[in-house]
Amino acid sequence: MVKRHGHSHQKDRKVNQLATANENAFVKFDRVQKSYDGETLVVKDLNLELPKGEFLTMLGPSGSGKTTCLMMLAG
Repeated sequence: MVKRHGHSHQKDRKVNQLATANENAFVKFDRVQKSYDGETLVVKDLNLELPKGEFLTMLGPSGSGKTTCLMMLAG
């Protein structure tokens, strides 16, 4: 599960930010996949757009790929 935490307290502004995220994306993953052995996918079809100024919280069970996704983001 991915939750976004924006700085705006105005609902209309928040909806507008999310609707135009693809135009203003600071970080964008489009169908990203990750494999360590070339065969077994540890992340499959990750789609994520994170507008500038927003925070991201990733929640999930152990082994679900949270750290792997963050490491891909960090480079």
